[in-house]
Amino acid sequence: MQDNLQGIEDRLSAGRKAISRKALMQMGFVLALLLIAVEMYTTYSSLEAYAAENKETITTYKLLNASEQLISTLKDAQTSQRGYILTQNSEFLEPYHEANKQVPELVQQLRALTAVYPDEQKVFYDIEERVARLQAYLAETINLSKYKSREEAISLVKNETGANLMDSLKSDIRSFEASFQDLLQNQKATTSTARLQASMYGLSGGFISLALLFITYVSLRRMLSKEEILARGLKEEVQKQTEELHAANEELLAGNEELTAYVENLNTTQEALERQQACLQHAYRQLESEDARKSAELEEARALQLSMLPDAPPALPHLDLKLYLESASEVGGDYYDYRINPDGNFTFAIGDVTGHGLKAGILVATAKSYFQNLWDQPGEVILQKTSEGIRSLKLRGMYMGMMVLQQQGSHYTVTAAGMPPLLHFRKRSGEVEIIKLPGLFLGFHEKQQFQQQQVLLEEGDILLALTDGLLEAKNPSRKVLGIKRLANKLKELAHLTTSDISGELIRYGRTWIQNPGGFTDDLSMIILKGK
Repeated sequence: MQDNLQGIEDRLSAGRKAISRKALMQMGFVLALLLIAVEMYTTYSSLEAYAAENKETITTYKLLNASEQLISTLKDAQTSQRGYILTQNSEFLEPYHEANKQVPELVQQLRALTAVYPDEQKVFYDIEERVARLQAYLAETINLSKYKSREEAISLVKNETGANLMDSLKSDIRSFEASFQDLLQNQKATTSTARLQASMYGLSGGFISLALLFITYVSLRRMLSKEEILARGLKEEVQKQTEELHAANEELLAGNEELTAYVENLNTTQEALERQQACLQHAYRQLESEDARKSAELEEARALQLSMLPDAPPALPHLDLKLYLESASEVGGDYYDYRINPDGNFTFAIGDVTGHGLKAGILVATAKSYFQNLWDQPGEVILQKTSEGIRSLKLRGMYMGMMVLQQQGSHYTVTAAGMPPLLHFRKRSGEVEIIKLPGLFLGFHEKQQFQQQQVLLEEGDILLALTDGLLEAKNPSRKVLGIKRLANKLKELAHLTTSDISGELIRYGRTWIQNPGGFTDDLSMIILKGK
């Protein structure tokens, strides 16, 4: 009887131990699944953050590209407006009409792209208002020229409202782009960090998950072995425990299959993100390479342009002479040149192309070629032939102003087209005469009329011929230096040599603009002083 009771007690004790071990096994399994779930959530969150940062980076690239297209389109519209007003040729309005179609689309695109940046969108609202004002101004001047009075339209253009609007708009857009350039750098750093975190979480999560599954599996196998040894006399209990263990094993296998499918999906997503990142990096490298190539080409073009300038003129007993040129970009649009005939008389040329860059360099080279071949011809012949040569290039929207000074002893014949006035200081009177020779730019028409005037240069007299870079320099209040201020300054400097006059005028201009970056336009000058 005691043996039977002891046997029953042993079986009950073994059953209680089995139940205790089963509870521990279930708790361990639940803990393992919980840790796997936490790791999966952490990895998923990191991937979401990486994808979001990558999307913001792409948005920023689109925004910068759209802002560059907007300012380029508005420049084309302004050039078209001026060309039409000056020539009354409707063909010049084609870029203006095209710009009117593109500008609303670009503005709508920029408004949508800045929707997630409240501060930058407030700045864009100001830019959008300036764009509307500039378009209204262009439409007003074109309609005024077309339906009312071309002279009133030209007068409206000369008051520089459009130029001020364009300069202000360009300044705002450059500031707007600068903020997004900084944002782009921050986004790149954040994207790189998010990608690294996602990779680390994915690797560590996979390792931890596999380790937990292995430990759970080993523990389960050990428990099953002990249960078989201890439960030989409790067949029903063993059978029951075995069924429960089989069920738990099936759940574990099902969870393992789901985990494997998730890991495969995670790897696929990560590979897709890596391919997208590689495409972005490739595109960025192409942009950098293209920028470097263009910079090298422009630098070569600048070196070629400077090499086309003539050598310093010889020292002369009857004439103090200074030639000066300063470019505001890699390839400037200003030009000067001279030749001397066997009698020692000079023929000077000074010009200004309507623009900068490679096209401006081509026009300068064309003008030099014509001048070097026609310098001994009358001034109007030089300008007419040069105008025909520029028209033959068919560079849309590119024209050139030019002035020719031909010496005959102390007398000079001045012929000009589209250039600022010539300043003539007379020592006898102590006054400066502003000699205006109005005319259209070279390249506008096949046959043009050119203004011409005779000037006498006596001892102590000064002639100053220059491009518009110094005249149109603006101070912080957006006021231009102007011809009258420059004439008064020349009067103050009349006692100096031409080299010193040149230096003082440049310093005067820099003081006026108060800009550490220097002048925003090319400037050139020819200064002659009678001895």
